[in-house]
Amino acid sequence: MSAAKHTPGPWYVVTTREIEPGRAPRIVHGVFRKEGHYAHIGDFEREEDANACSALPALLEIAQTIVAVCDSGNFEQAQLACTEDSPLVGAARAAIAKATGSAS
Repeated sequence: MSAAKHTPGPWYVVTTREIEPGRAPRIVHGVFRKEGHYAHIGDFEREEDANACSALPALLEIAQTIVAVCDSGNFEQAQLACTEDSPLVGAARAAIAKATGSAS
């Protein structure tokens, strides 16, 4: 796997109300990295888009892990990775919940 060239995760959604002179107030859903330092990833008008964006580092990590397991040729390891209680499946479910906005 190649090293990440993006801002590492985890990323979080922060919802704010922007008020600019002469303009109507608007709600903005920003995506930030909070650990170590603040990094502004982007702003979204729709919370659903911000949620999906904030899950990208976790989804990328899971996809890379799946590819690595499949490329290893170790079919026993691949089979174990796909069981209901495997850490990989748990991480995938959590990332999907975050991306879809159903994470608690």
